[in-house]
Amino acid sequence: MKRPFNALRNTAIGKILDQHPIWAIDVGARGGFEPDLAPIAFAVNAIAVEPEPEAFARLSQDDSRHWRKLHPVNTCVGDGRPATLRITRDPISSTTLDPDSEIATRFDKPDFAIVDSTRQFETRTLDDISKTEAISDPDYLKIDVEGAEQLIFDAAPKTLQQLSFIKTEVSFLRFRKKQPLAAEIDIFMRENGFALLDYRDLHRWRIHGHVIHPRRERRAIPYARGQIATGDALYARTPDTVAGQGPSSDEKRLKAAALLAAYGYFDHAEEMLLVPSTRIWLKENADLEPTPAIDEASRCLYAATGKNLLVQQGRTFLSLLRNRFR
Repeated sequence: MKRPFNALRNTAIGKILDQHPIWAIDVGARGGFEPDLAPIAFAVNAIAVEPEPEAFARLSQDDSRHWRKLHPVNTCVGDGRPATLRITRDPISSTTLDPDSEIATRFDKPDFAIVDSTRQFETRTLDDISKTEAISDPDYLKIDVEGAEQLIFDAAPKTLQQLSFIKTEVSFLRFRKKQPLAAEIDIFMRENGFALLDYRDLHRWRIHGHVIHPRRERRAIPYARGQIATGDALYARTPDTVAGQGPSSDEKRLKAAALLAAYGYFDHAEEMLLVPSTRIWLKENADLEPTPAIDEASRCLYAATGKNLLVQQGRTFLSLLRNRFR
């Protein structure tokens, strides 16, 4: 669903957030900077990282008027060592790992495993990028690097400690060699103080065909459910694991609450701001009480997204109706 830009700008949370901007990093930003943060774009210093020259060129021309600042970075994120990018027949599956052709064949996804060309890259760690791009205290990370997420996390302990919210692609099938599965990523995240909020944008694969529940196609075995293959996992810190000391921890909780609110987790956002020291800090700096402020933001985002939700559901219904009589 399309996210409304700057929907929370004129709320009480938005007004104080404007004075305490968020640093957000999008690793694998070939389609544009992460749109999930659109409701708070006015307060986001957006660092868009993309290694492929063609995709980076498009990213550099992206409309940046909604964001506080949009800064594209043409580099390959990794562990700081040279890496080979394997460009697959379907470019969205390009990866620094070796594709598993057996899994791709089983699920009729050959273009995900056929490597048409390769490119050599020098990689940089997230810690290095934060330093050279003057990202003083990163809050948010979206990462979509086709299976190399764990390698990047392991090479960036400082950045990982500072982050409050992570959106990472995960896989439930090991269709790249040595690729960590979602369960392994989850263990790592929990060990580093993050709690799983949700799995989103899940993709399911059929063994025969590509059309899955609730639709059907014109072929033998027209309807079947697919096996969960990939998706995005949302991770957030709890109030007691947010990094920072003294007033800086209260500012970090404000930013963490804003990120939770942008995704619609308003109960969690309120919990973040109700920490006693943070509540006092908000009162002294913005004369703001957490519960009324979060209530306002919740109502505002619901109103802003309601129309889009109705349109989306209407299109889905019509699509299913047409499919029913094929």
